[in-house]
Amino acid sequence: MLSIIILSIPSVQTYIAGKVTRDLNNTYGTCIDIERIGLNWKGEVDIRELYIPDHHDDTLIYAKSLQTNILSFQNLINGELGFGNIDLTEAKLYVTTYKDETNDNLSIFAEKFDTGAPSTNPFSLFSNDVSLINSKVRIMDYNLETPLIFNLNSVNLIADNFKILGPDISASIEALSLVAD
Repeated sequence: MLSIIILSIPSVQTYIAGKVTRDLNNTYGTCIDIERIGLNWKGEVDIRELYIPDHHDDTLIYAKSLQTNILSFQNLINGELGFGNIDLTEAKLYVTTYKDETNDNLSIFAEKFDTGAPSTNPFSLFSNDVSLINSKVRIMDYNLETPLIFNLNSVNLIADNFKILGPDISASIEALSLVAD
């Protein structure tokens, strides 16, 4: 209970957000910015204003709010990303392949986390429940005559049993609404 009270102090949240992002950015050569990170009254990790630009300083990932609860900190340290619930509000994912480039910005960003060490376990992330509220997904390829491939706005999603295991993604979608352009 004391840790929740301490982590609810704005100056402590700002300090933690700065430390977490500096460590990530220095370790992996990324540019991740988090305005605030803390614990809410339910004991969930509460991240505000998450912003990740791509290698052209355009938006790759953004979330006004990301709230989650971590099932096991020990597993998280060992690279097993297990979460109870993940709630994203006003999130954006803009996957872009720029002119004369073969890899999209999401692939280039993901490569920064490749340590080169052989892995016996594929990347895994799972969550009991995922919700997206008023989010956007856009896929562009500026090497094509018509660059816009995919544009979804007002994405609202509720899904159970969300899993990413290596290249495979699965979920049970309970509700989905969106506007496709």
